Amino acid sequence: MIYFKTLPHIDNIRWLAKIAGPYPASRQTIEAVARDWNFSDNSIEFLRLFPKDEEFASQEDFLTRCEEVEILIRQEREAPAEVLHSPED
Repeated sequence: MIYFKTLPHIDNIRWLAKIAGPYPASRQTIEAVARDWNFSDNSIEFLRLFPKDEEFASQEDFLTRCEEVEILIRQEREAPAEVLHSPED
């Protein structure tokens, strides 16, 4: 399934990573910080791509995993339609 929503700006994710500590931090904790700091809906929706109980060991871990998800989303968006759908048997 393709994620059609607008991806958050990387600067927003970096700022969130800085203020979300101490680490380890769960996705739920980081989302709560994002809400408290009035981050955009697209930032909060992006965080929800991770399971509620997902734990991030460090700021670096959080940033790396966000980057990986963003790369996968971009690749999926750019893939030809026939690659996204498996052939019918």
